[in-house]
Amino acid sequence: MIENLLQMMDYKKCGEVFYCGNDAEYKYFSGIRVWQCDEDESEVVYWIRTQAFASGYDIKKQNDTIRYFKKYCQAYFESDIGKNRYFETGRLIKGAESGCYFAIQNLDNHFSLLSHSLSKYPDDVEAEKSIVEFGLPTPSSFNANVYLSYLCSLIEEFFRATYIAWLKYSDKKEKILNVKFSPYDMVDISERTKTVETVVMLSHKKPTV
Repeated sequence: MIENLLQMMDYKKCGEVFYCGNDAEYKYFSGIRVWQCDEDESEVVYWIRTQAFASGYDIKKQNDTIRYFKKYCQAYFESDIGKNRYFETGRLIKGAESGCYFAIQNLDNHFSLLSHSLSKYPDDVEAEKSIVEFGLPTPSSFNANVYLSYLCSLIEEFFRATYIAWLKYSDKKEKILNVKFSPYDMVDISERTKTVETVVMLSHKKPTV
């Protein structure tokens, strides 16, 4: 019964976990995961989880899932704010605004990861500095170059994701998408591995808004 209920709510089963998220409308940022964690003769326990950086739609979906469990399974629940207490969703943003939020949130998460990684690599010790004489970079110099490239790719991805979000909901979309697609692009669009907006953004001739 639980599995049928989750599937009716658009959850997909991935191993032992049910997952809902990754939609194309910039709603679910972290997604919602549901899995059975315990069972005995008296009760069955399920975890329903979102991440700390979940969007309002993630939390709303989590609340709706809990609500249906409570209604159709004669269940009770305990959340971070108490027994049978639902989470506050906050303001639900959508469209291009939500897409831009996703872009900046992803950038912030990757900046945090980069900052953490840099803290794990202190300055070169004295013995390592001598390898410069052999034409080799020291570990700190090598890391600086690698992470600089990574930083540039993060910023590039931020602007790409922001542009795609604006393009998807632009009132000038018809004029902007007046470009030719290659057969390979058409296959990707047909198979839904890429969106039209993504193909336009990745094309050599970038349109202007």
